[in-house]
Amino acid sequence: MFCNSHTSCSSQSYPKGYEYKSKANLWGIPLLHISFRYEAPHKPVMAKGIVAIGQYAAGIVNISQFGIGLISLSQFSISVVTIAQFAIAQHALAQFAIAQSGFAQFGLFWGSLFW
Repeated sequence: MFCNSHTSCSSQSYPKGYEYKSKANLWGIPLLHISFRYEAPHKPVMAKGIVAIGQYAAGIVNISQFGIGLISLSQFSISVVTIAQFAIAQHALAQFAIAQSGFAQFGLFWGSLFW
């Protein structure tokens, strides 16, 4: 639904989207958190868990568009080990990377070329 001068935006209710948190926790952090949910327009809910999946995610293992974690599969990533389009990582496989080691189409590496 689009809002304009002919329709009311008040008919839109939030939250919207999908979110799942596993009941199993480790140190108070869910083992799995999947979040493609919005609290308000343009305010996504970040997935936070041991395994985090979502548009924005933070976890030991994450799959996301924007991700922070130890192991990451993301478009934009800050991680220890990552496969990403844009990466700041210790070890990276990316199109654009700033990393200690890895492979990139365009990269700035300060360590060895191989792990």
